[in-house]
Amino acid sequence: MYLAENVKAYLLSVRMHQEEDKKLFGKGYKDSDYICRYADGTLMKPNYVSHNFKRFLERNHLRAIRFHDLRHTAGSTILNQTGDLKLTSEYLRHSSIQVTGDIYSHVDMGRKKAAADILAANIVTNNESNF
Repeated sequence: MYLAENVKAYLLSVRMHQEEDKKLFGKGYKDSDYICRYADGTLMKPNYVSHNFKRFLERNHLRAIRFHDLRHTAGSTILNQTGDLKLTSEYLRHSSIQVTGDIYSHVDMGRKKAAADILAANIVTNNESNF
């Protein structure tokens, strides 16, 4: 999968920081291939991000959403910007394009309106040429 350059740069900086932590903690460092871990290499618990995301929203007076909802925002954004259901499905790693269509078919009212307007304009144009 493609990584945007700024995301790649960030992940490489995390890796470099973890290498520094390894040297600092020596034999006490708990080595793994995971990204989300504490300075000593201990893995963060799965709910750590969700819990802190909730606190972040509260501190910033933002509407409460689940961390997982960001995935839906990403899917909706990709579909709305590209109009490409297959690309969106692959990006979200859905088992099929049908799964993506079932979940995200409602999201783009702007494109639906544009399609309706195109069809309406063609019907009017075609009907006028038949007179």
